[in-house]
Amino acid sequence: MDRSKPGFDRRGSSANITDHNRFGNERRVTVKNYYRFIKILEKIQLFKNLSVDQFQKILNISSKRTYKEDENLCNAGENAHEMYILLAGELKITLKNSKEISRIQPVGIVGEMGIFTGEPRSASVVANSDCIVLTINKTEIVRLFKKDCILAMQVLMNVINDLSRKLRNNNVIVDEMRQICMPGEFTKILSKILMEGEEK
Repeated sequence: MDRSKPGFDRRGSSANITDHNRFGNERRVTVKNYYRFIKILEKIQLFKNLSVDQFQKILNISSKRTYKEDENLCNAGENAHEMYILLAGELKITLKNSKEISRIQPVGIVGEMGIFTGEPRSASVVANSDCIVLTINKTEIVRLFKKDCILAMQVLMNVINDLSRKLRNNNVIVDEMRQICMPGEFTKILSKILMEGEEK
């Protein structure tokens, strides 16, 4: 088919899987099946309410990678250059003292806040088993935001809404603790939590 003629579907041509090297020796794989991965992205709060065209733009800057068990995706204290969407396997989140604080299951996302805040990584992300992840590079998503302000606005609104939801949940937990604790005990527990946070 003549690609210069009107009606030629360029999306079909870009969906063919290719292997190529970018960022040194790092091997990256272009997404093969757009609609399969769009269904995955639709489950993630960060990409809520995006159009099919906007999902495709996100996938165009995404790469699929594999990590072996115990391999580090990123380390605490490093600058945040990528976010990770887990497709298969399990990730664990650890602090600088190697204390594990949580685990990520498919289709979880990790590392996105560092992309938007510019703050160093607060924790390390380690493959708890052999994993397949979709990665999005900070430089590329910022470039995409500059080209598509509507997409940028929607993603940033999703970030704000997610943070608001987490804050509300934390407030509910604090209220429940206040109700169940004996007088004076709540202050002690809260002080202990704050002290532990400073140590981390």
